[in-house]
Amino acid sequence: METWQRYCRYLPLSFKDVDKTLHIKGQMIFVQEWNQILFLACPMMNDLNNLIWCGLFINELSMHDYSRDIMLATTQEHIELRMSLSAAEAKARALNDQLNRLDEVQQRTDELLYQMIPKSVASKLRHAQTVASKHVFNQCNQDRFLTLSGLRCKKICVH
Repeated sequence: METWQRYCRYLPLSFKDVDKTLHIKGQMIFVQEWNQILFLACPMMNDLNNLIWCGLFINELSMHDYSRDIMLATTQEHIELRMSLSAAEAKARALNDQLNRLDEVQQRTDELLYQMIPKSVASKLRHAQTVASKHVFNQCNQDRFLTLSGLRCKKICVH
């Protein structure tokens, strides 16, 4: 994709954004040989959108007029702002994706934590509350005892 085409997508080319009147500046000179008044003028454009809408090209503007430079600088600034806005939106989407992934990983971590230690102890640890090690040991032994009892019960039922 050419450079100009890549940057054109950042230009708002809707007709409501474009000033549809042609503004010109210049001077009138009376030419005696022709017995006519000659008007030498240069179009005044705010940005490239107006230039494009009028069907003019940048090389048709006067080289010695600062309006050409101002128009190009304004358009370049507009393009840079649009590009930075697009980059910020992309970063925001990436951040949202990472936050969603973080929630998923946190949920899996909670599930693993609840499988390793009792829920009452795990929830206290998650909320940064102190838990007595004796309480944790007793709670874990009770859970293991219940699990082992359940396993022995299955063995007894099978025999």
